[in-house]
Amino acid sequence: MKFGLKPKTPPLVLHDGFENTPVGAPPARARMTMKKAGAIQVVATQPSKGQRCLQLTDGPDIEPAYQPHFYYNPGHDHGLTRTAFDVRMEPDYLLTFEWRDDAQPYHTGPMLNFSKGAAHANGKTLTTFPANIWVHVEITAKLGPDSDSTWDCTLTMPGKEPQHFDGLKFEKADMKILKWLGFSSPGRAAAKCWIDEIEIENKPVK
Repeated sequence: MKFGLKPKTPPLVLHDGFENTPVGAPPARARMTMKKAGAIQVVATQPSKGQRCLQLTDGPDIEPAYQPHFYYNPGHDHGLTRTAFDVRMEPDYLLTFEWRDDAQPYHTGPMLNFSKGAAHANGKTLTTFPANIWVHVEITAKLGPDSDSTWDCTLTMPGKEPQHFDGLKFEKADMKILKWLGFSSPGRAAAKCWIDEIEIENKPVK
């Protein structure tokens, strides 16, 4: 290592079911700017697995409008990245899951929106689902030199066959590296959402 140069942070690998985070605390591995106490906290209420999950509470008094939100800094610049999570929502909750690079302004790659019992991407509805059920989400995309600016999504509901949506387009084709991965809540209604079993991993492209 050359003098004065900081070592490169290794790519983030994560599997967090919040089992080791105290009830009432924010997610231990995530970053956030949420100031309202209790808007993002671990709870022991109907998790998808284990004993705990993460609860997001939105409402007209939550500011700015994208709050509550939290994010990770994966540092993935090549290979195949896979992200997965379980989500359960009340009818009025709005949730956005997004990958970004670190450009100024940033470029968004995969973006999945949940609203009114439906999942949306690329301006179209992928599928619908009942409120208050756990939906398993998996998203994969190639980064760096192997990127083709597309992503694949699989959505699985309890007792149903997985639904595959392949070849979805990045919001911005210039997005090649994953520096920010986050969940945001653009709604204004008083509603709750639960997230569990977050996974982030990166592997070589075969």
